[in-house]
Amino acid sequence: MTIYEITQMLVAGNTGGPEGAGGGMSFLIPMIAILALFFWLTHRSQKKKDLERREMLDSIKVGNDILTIGGIHGRVTAVSKDSFEVRVNEEKDVKIRFSKGAVNKVLTGDEEPEMSYQQ
Repeated sequence: MTIYEITQMLVAGNTGGPEGAGGGMSFLIPMIAILALFFWLTHRSQKKKDLERREMLDSIKVGNDILTIGGIHGRVTAVSKDSFEVRVNEEKDVKIRFSKGAVNKVLTGDEEPEMSYQQ
């Protein structure tokens, strides 16, 4: 029996069981409902995470300590529409420009970055 034949039997309601056993639609409708609920829940949580990230990126200002997705710690020295300038070494005044998408998180006071160069 091929997949096509099984699908046709489910859609037609002929499962080979006794009459009145429910047919294919009684199985198909709950499965579709469960899949729709699963999709809705995952889509909703992803939208929430995207909104939180967008708010975090919009709230970054000069003087914030950040961590990039590449693991670079630094302090924001300039903010433009789509990028940040970050000082990664205060002693040598090393600055790097990052796009806003490269920021992983804003560091709080207890997550103070190590900003000195170690040999």
